[in-house]
Amino acid sequence: TMGSGIAVSFLRAGYGTVRLYDSNPDGLKRGVSLISNILNGDVKKGRQTALRAKHMLDHVLQPDSSKSLTCMKDCHVVVEAAFESMPVKQAIFQQLDQIVTSPHALLLSNTSTLSVDEIASVV
Repeated sequence: TMGSGIAVSFLRAGYGTVRLYDSNPDGLKRGVSLISNILNGDVKKGRQTALRAKHMLDHVLQPDSSKSLTCMKDCHVVVEAAFESMPVKQAIFQQLDQIVTSPHALLLSNTSTLSVDEIASVV
């Protein structure tokens, strides 16, 4: 849910393409569905046109979950939105540090309770 909201925020801000990843294919489908519902809700409320909503939805990439996080290798900004578990978040950051190729990429966490310094300590 948080990941979908973050993706919509990036789309609304004009960040072009948003790539989603969820290790659970059903979670990925739910995320894309939620994004679609939010964008269509914007249209119904007159916040944007149907054409703009379609354009934004067309720029949501959904890599195959079986490819692991390697689908993020060319990303310049990655926002982790996993559940609040230090070992899970650290494992994600360790993987991203090995996968993401840009030395200037931003690896961000959506944590609300965990220490960002501790999450990043594994990188």
